[in-house]
Amino acid sequence: MSSASPEPDPPERSNTRITVGEHFADLLINRQGPRAIYYWIVQRLGSADVVAWGQEETFDKAEESARHHLGQLEQFKRRGPISA
Repeated sequence: MSSASPEPDPPERSNTRITVGEHFADLLINRQGPRAIYYWIVQRLGSADVVAWGQEETFDKAEESARHHLGQLEQFKRRGPISA
């Protein structure tokens, strides 16, 4: 009899950091419940403040969300301040 539960993520994907410009995102997995929960946390380099965070049902969705937020921050930085 085979199990219907998904294969666990390989160790190299379990804790991942993505850096874009002055910000980074950590992707973390909580496997303590019946299903894994994939968290993403965006911070500025050198700061403990959380810029954005969320949770997803898969590692790929968490990575996509983190990259989206990092991209938005990079675009905002490139635009510069809004002049009156």
